[in-house]
Formats: sequence, structure tokens, C-alpha cells
Amino acid sequence: MLGEVDKQMIIKFLERNYPVSRIKDKMRFKRGVILDDGSIYFISDASQRLVLYHKLIDTLITIFNCDETTSKVILSNFLQLKQPLYNT
Repeated sequence: MLGEVDKQMIIKFLERNYPVSRIKDKMRFKRGVILDDGSIYFISDASQRLVLYHKLIDTLITIFNCDETTSKVILSNFLQLKQPLYNT
């Protein structure tokens, strides 16, 4: 079980390496995340959000050795999702 210090460390890792920023797409700005390989995922698009969600969960589990439930809760808070994707 992760403590508050560990959770804050994970959030800081996400903020530094995968910041949610405004990215221009077809003459409009959308909230999105750019991953290490340069691929862009927009949070407003449900299918892209789901792929991003799973990739970041795998990253958190690999780097921090945390359980899947904890990483899902932290990631949903980080991405500011109105409805968490817990069941996926």
C-alpha cells in the first residue's frame, strides 16, 4: 500500500514527464498529452483517452511497482476525468 508521500511522488512524475497541455488540432486547442515516442493523445476523444489511460497505467506499474487500483485512482485525478475509467 502506498503512502501519501509515494502518491505525491507519482503525481509529480506525471506532471513533469506527461503534462496535460493545450495542443492545437485543426484550428482549435484541445487538452492532450504527448508521450515519449512523440504520439499525441487528446483527452476529449474517448478512444484516445482510453489508450492513453492504459499506457500511463502500465508505465506507473512498471516504474513505481504499485498496484493497478492505486494507479487508476491517481491517474484519474491527474487527468481530471469527470468519470473515472475504473472498469476498463
